Amino acid sequence: MKRSSGDGENLENRNWLETADDEFEQAFFEGEEERPAGQPGEGEEPEIDAGQQPDAEEAAGEGEQENAREQEHTQKLKNPPKDKKKILIGLTAICLVALFAFFFSDRFYNMIRGRSSYTLQQTDIEVTFAEGSTQVLLDESGDTLVRCSQDGVQALNENGEVLWDIPFTMSSPYILRAGDYMAVADRLGTGVLLIQNGAVITELTMENQILLHCVNEAGNTAIVIDDGDSHSVNLYSPSGELLMQRHTYADTDGIPVAVALNEDGSRMATAYIYYTGSTLQSIVTIFDLTENGSTLVDRIVGSISFENSVVSDLKFSGDECFFAASDRVGTLSAGSACEVLWQQQLSYQMESLVLQDSYFAVRYGEGLAGTVAPVTNNIVIYDYSGEVLYETSVEDATYLDAWGDTVIYGSGRLFYGISEKGSPKWQMDSGEDYIRLVAFSSGDTVAALRNGQIDYYDVAVNSVEVTDG
Repeated sequence: MKRSSGDGENLENRNWLETADDEFEQAFFEGEEERPAGQPGEGEEPEIDAGQQPDAEEAAGEGEQENAREQEHTQKLKNPPKDKKKILIGLTAICLVALFAFFFSDRFYNMIRGRSSYTLQQTDIEVTFAEGSTQVLLDESGDTLVRCSQDGVQALNENGEVLWDIPFTMSSPYILRAGDYMAVADRLGTGVLLIQNGAVITELTMENQILLHCVNEAGNTAIVIDDGDSHSVNLYSPSGELLMQRHTYADTDGIPVAVALNEDGSRMATAYIYYTGSTLQSIVTIFDLTENGSTLVDRIVGSISFENSVVSDLKFSGDECFFAASDRVGTLSAGSACEVLWQQQLSYQMESLVLQDSYFAVRYGEGLAGTVAPVTNNIVIYDYSGEVLYETSVEDATYLDAWGDTVIYGSGRLFYGISEKGSPKWQMDSGEDYIRLVAFSSGDTVAALRNGQIDYYDVAVNSVEVTDG
């Protein structure tokens, strides 16, 4: 067909638009209906026999049709169909989610930390108090420091400001937390406070000396009392109601060394040390505190004994109870039966043990009997199935602690903060002999406890590369 120069320009533009449209649809959109064979596609000219000659009126009509098709194609490119828009939006959302996940992944975290180093720089914030026995921990939110001393319990924020203060005279204060409950006991004394959100909800006084206590997320408190030749294990509700009491005797049951409650208060575990002549045994017992437990003798689900081993720590995780002993660690089932699910014999002494919700960390020391070779990695972090999450070697390691997702280890006055999988967070070369470091959940502040004072540090960036001990 003959065309004027203007028609040729329109044809060139139309061909470009058609090509762009075809590439656009082929790249992003599948499933368009195929046209029947022989039928002209959109924007294409029908084939004309050689002998067929269109007249001028037909040519003018075709030119108008071409212009209309050109406008239609242009409009389609500018305004794709709604279903195609949805596909584009979906692809964009997937890309954004992938980027978001990467930015918050351990890999990205390690990349950033690997290119920067963070040290602790002391601020001008400090809190002073009378010297003496003092404990510190974080509340459930991780942004409030709780200090327990012989004078009572006090809460401080990241700026060292007092949020609340509860006077309570004790000779040997000991504080534990589960959820938003805190149980403060005067061990070797007789008083116990149950605190929730900065307020005392229950105050208890025992008849005899308190040896051990624990609290769970439901506010139940278990208290082990020394009655002389016997011991009592008392279980209290958050309101102070006595729910259960069990008496044991040193000559037949042994001496209690640990007690734990599960989250909802349906299970309790105790550990006793029992001597039989020259043999030492640790006995871990699981109790059913539900209505079903009333059909059991002394509510006992079952017991496991370990010869020549001292169980010192117990911690529930669902229907399982983790235990740590002088020569092994492992987990017991705590459902309808009491059985060892797994245990691992230790070759080295545990100098420090820190238990968190999803992991535990150990600082190993000298080899146990039969172990000659020195320990290769003396700082090891495990999950509660016994799998190693991270391990490292620290020369003359003297310190290990953990707060949420931050594990702190050190030697002398040099400390390192890492994640439970070993990602570096910060390091600190202090000029003081600190008793304990507390990492706030914000990741920006660390409180350092020494005798009679708490110093506050900020996490700051510097140019020195952080390396593991």
